[in-house]
Amino acid sequence: MGFQTSPKSPPGQRMERSAHVTTSLPAGQVLDLLISEHGLAQWLATPTAYTTRRGGSLEFLDGQTAFGGSFLLIDVPRRVILVTEQHGEIDVRVSIGHHESTVAITVKRLIADSENAEAVTSLLDSTLARLRDAMTNVG
Repeated sequence: MGFQTSPKSPPGQRMERSAHVTTSLPAGQVLDLLISEHGLAQWLATPTAYTTRRGGSLEFLDGQTAFGGSFLLIDVPRRVILVTEQHGEIDVRVSIGHHESTVAITVKRLIADSENAEAVTSLLDSTLARLRDAMTNVG
């Protein structure tokens, strides 16, 4: 019995973006931004079909663009991994402190040769910026 070779990755450019945010939002509000319909609508897109469970099917509408997604991991209150057709993998790790929380966000996506790399980069950067803004705009 031998080892089977792993399939090769599809051709394309791997894109990774990350950000760190310190927020005074209570942990419950941070998690609400990551897993609730209302929270996701603030920084990602408007959910049109929504299931809060690992592997649950998600559908979004962003302007005229519809896309799907799924939660890969929901580890309350530490980590949420969400995968969407538009954004790739969005991995959010939360460290809760006494008066503030630190949030590490990483977005990973494969850009196919047929895609416009600048447009994808812009999408990922604007998504990170909206999530950072949602976590830091208390009130």
